[in-house]
Amino acid sequence: MGSFLKKYYIKKILKKNKIIINKTNTTEVLSLIERLRPQNVGLDLIRLGSDEDGGYLIPDDLDNLEACFSPGVHQISDFDKACSDRGMHLYLADKTIEKPNLDIDSSKFTF
Repeated sequence: MGSFLKKYYIKKILKKNKIIINKTNTTEVLSLIERLRPQNVGLDLIRLGSDEDGGYLIPDDLDNLEACFSPGVHQISDFDKACSDRGMHLYLADKTIEKPNLDIDSSKFTF
């Protein structure tokens, strides 16, 4: 980060009476970013859920999975429905909604 940006952010922090206690070094941050990149695991990808928001490409390795943990389901639950259709029990979480938008038996999910 350039010195101008450092000074800018330090001034913003000081204005809010905030103190930086620990700062992660750049090498560690870059290492984390590198590890978060998509990896080829040698399996074909399948789409679960819709072709738009609410759908995901995941490795085709779902045999014998009993559950799906899905934080942040919001109003679009196509992925979760597809997991339920494959026999998985759903564990859903989202503090922004009162109940998930799912057209499945309530015994098949925990919200």
